[in-house]
Amino acid sequence: MQSNGKKQPVWQDITPVKTRPIITATTAPQEKKKLLKKIKLPKPPRRLAFIIILFVALIIAFIAIYYFFFINRTNSVSTNDAQTIVSNSETQSSTKVSDIGQANPKFSTILPAGKTISSLGGWTLISPSDTAPVYTYTDQVTGIGVNVSEQELPDNFKEDTDQKIENLALSFNASQKISVNELVVYIGTSTNGPQSIIFCKNDLLILIKSDAAISNDQWVSYINSLQ
Repeated sequence: MQSNGKKQPVWQDITPVKTRPIITATTAPQEKKKLLKKIKLPKPPRRLAFIIILFVALIIAFIAIYYFFFINRTNSVSTNDAQTIVSNSETQSSTKVSDIGQANPKFSTILPAGKTISSLGGWTLISPSDTAPVYTYTDQVTGIGVNVSEQELPDNFKEDTDQKIENLALSFNASQKISVNELVVYIGTSTNGPQSIIFCKNDLLILIKSDAAISNDQWVSYINSLQ
C-alpha cells in the first residue's frame, strides 16, 4: 500500500476525568447526641435544692408581709389617728346632735362669717372619750341641713398632709376634687343625694355631711366663709 504522504496523528494518552467524591450524609448530629449522653451535668444535692426553694419562699413571704403591714398601712387611714371621723360621721347621720352632748372645744375652731356658735346651736362633742376630741355644729346651706365636724389635724397628718387627706377622702368614696382658693376639697355624693365634704383648713381636719346634694358653687362659697 502506498502512503499518502501525510503523517498520521499520534494520539496521546487520554487521562480519565477525576471524579469528585460523593459527599455522603454526616453522622455529626448522632455523634453530638452520643457526646451529650456521655457528658452528664452534675445534679445539685437534694439538700441544696431544698435550701434554695426555702430561701425563695422566704423572700416572697417577706415581700408580702412588708407590703401588707407597711405600704398598705401608709396608704390607709388609722382609725385612732384619723380620729374615727368616719365612724363619727355615721354617728351624725344616725343620732340627733342634741342627744350626744354639748361641749366647748379647747382648740381654735372656724365658723361661717357673720355667725356665732350660739346662733348655730352650740358645739357638740361626738368622739369617744378615749380619742382626740371631734366637735360638730349644725347649719344650713341654701336651705339644706349640714353637720360640720372639726378636729385638730392628727399628728400623722402633719407630714404629707395632702396625700393623707386624699386617702381619707377615698375611704368616703369622695373622689371629686374642687379647688377653693388654695384648698383642695373632696366631695362624695351618695346615690340618694347626701354628700360628704372633706378638707383641711387652719390645721383642722374638717368633715361636712349634708342632707342632700349641694352645688359646687355653693360649697365653694360656704367653705370660703369659714374663718
